[in-house]
Amino acid sequence: MITAVVPRHIKYSGKHSAQYPSGISQSALCLKRLFLDLDCAVSIPTAHRILQYGSKNRYKFDTRKTATNILYCTIFLLSNLKDGVGGRGSSSILKKRGKVMEKENCFLRAVKQRRTRYALTDKSPIGDDKIKEIIRVALAHAPSAFNSQSARLAVLFGKYHKKFWQITKDALRKIVSAENFADTEKKIDSFSAARGTILFFEDWGTVEGLQGKFPTYKDNFPLWAYQSNGMLEFIIWTAFAEVGLGASLQHYNPLVDEQVRREYGLPSSWKLIAQMPFGEPFAPPENKDFLPIDERVKVWE
Repeated sequence: MITAVVPRHIKYSGKHSAQYPSGISQSALCLKRLFLDLDCAVSIPTAHRILQYGSKNRYKFDTRKTATNILYCTIFLLSNLKDGVGGRGSSSILKKRGKVMEKENCFLRAVKQRRTRYALTDKSPIGDDKIKEIIRVALAHAPSAFNSQSARLAVLFGKYHKKFWQITKDALRKIVSAENFADTEKKIDSFSAARGTILFFEDWGTVEGLQGKFPTYKDNFPLWAYQSNGMLEFIIWTAFAEVGLGASLQHYNPLVDEQVRREYGLPSSWKLIAQMPFGEPFAPPENKDFLPIDERVKVWE
């Protein structure tokens, strides 16, 4: 990830350029931009200290090689982040949104950011290619029983996204009374107004194949498939939250299963599990109450 974002920052310059020798200043400015891409904000003086610290402790600083300096010192910093820059026990000098980052796990911060977001627009803080990349990485690395990799996804943008929610609305119109349909329609239209939708499936042919191959666990494989799909949903949802995308998880299956399969030409073995509309949120999430954690987890030590 570091090497991927360095090239577009090596030309960056700014108002602090006169504070340090030219090579150090350029590297500090580039490092600042780099860490923004890594979702961590650093000040120019802080970036300068990172460069100095890295050069003193591990790498020879070369004012002629900006990109090299960034890579060396960033790798050194990240490898030592658990102890804080400056030595064991010291606090991290990385900052995020103006506040000093404590040693909280970055993944847990993202977990806290993930919330159900219903108020979505068709805008996105990142490009569609980046959205697709997040989805592909999540699908590739989500755990599954016996490494079965039975999860399947359909990612819908534009007219394909709109069509899914029209299918859903039409199906609901047949079962919801006319006097109650206005609220239902409003809800479906809010999903249709989003940027896109992910349809989550399980390939039931894979599940049944495992049942035949391992009969001892026959009754467990459907359960494990649902668990695996839930983990995939969570990974994508959390990754979306980290980049500023909102999402919610919906379940209009099995009401729409057959028509969705026909509309998008999907295999009959794909079983629809959930739907995730996503987009840029325009309102904060609803308040969330938490039960006492000590009542929900017991620890023996």
